[in-house]
Amino acid sequence: MVRSKLSWGGSFRACIAAALVLLGGVGCQEEDGGALRMIFDDTVAGDTAFAPCGTPEDELRATRELLTQINRERTRRGIDSLKRNDTLDKIAAFYACRMIDGNFFSHRDPFDRSRIDTRAQDFGYAFQKVGENLAAGQWSVEQVMREWMNSEGHRNNILDPTYTEVGLSVRLGGKHGIYWVQEFGRPLNERPIDLVAAETTDADQGGGSGESPSDNLSPADFEEAWYLDEY
Repeated sequence: MVRSKLSWGGSFRACIAAALVLLGGVGCQEEDGGALRMIFDDTVAGDTAFAPCGTPEDELRATRELLTQINRERTRRGIDSLKRNDTLDKIAAFYACRMIDGNFFSHRDPFDRSRIDTRAQDFGYAFQKVGENLAAGQWSVEQVMREWMNSEGHRNNILDPTYTEVGLSVRLGGKHGIYWVQEFGRPLNERPIDLVAAETTDADQGGGSGESPSDNLSPADFEEAWYLDEY
């Protein structure tokens, strides 16, 4: 397996995408956005050979720093920190390589049509709620976090108070050179999500309907992807 440091440079297009799936509901409709189809149509058809999936030598440092930055954004807003979950880490690593070796960039795998919810089930992660942020072409933790935080859908996933766990992966190869995956989760054995959402609303508003802060967002808010400037 190829191992290289993250200090590489290059002219790759950067892409980001976010998804949310609730147990018993659907939060992402990838076919709705023309921009999404433009990216996916461009990347799924893989006639050109690209480097196979490889693990950076400093992946541990990069993912640790990524977790630090995620939790820094959460704690500064009074949101509990996330903890790493081994199963979510495995899903993130698997899917990063899946996109690289399959030559696509999408929350929905074009080969088996799986999404984050079905992948979580396949890996044995019993959840109340799962979400996913994807990115490609960003050559530092600072850059990928900046672009995720500047996008409403990705920022909502990072700052969602109902998530308690996260899986992280960075892999090299493919069309965009480097791929990042964040897998968010709230396991089934934790307090029911509706109780947490009600408490959050009561604390913020002194009482209320008990709706989660994400309840007012449309599915499109969680399903964004576009080409960014070249780096």
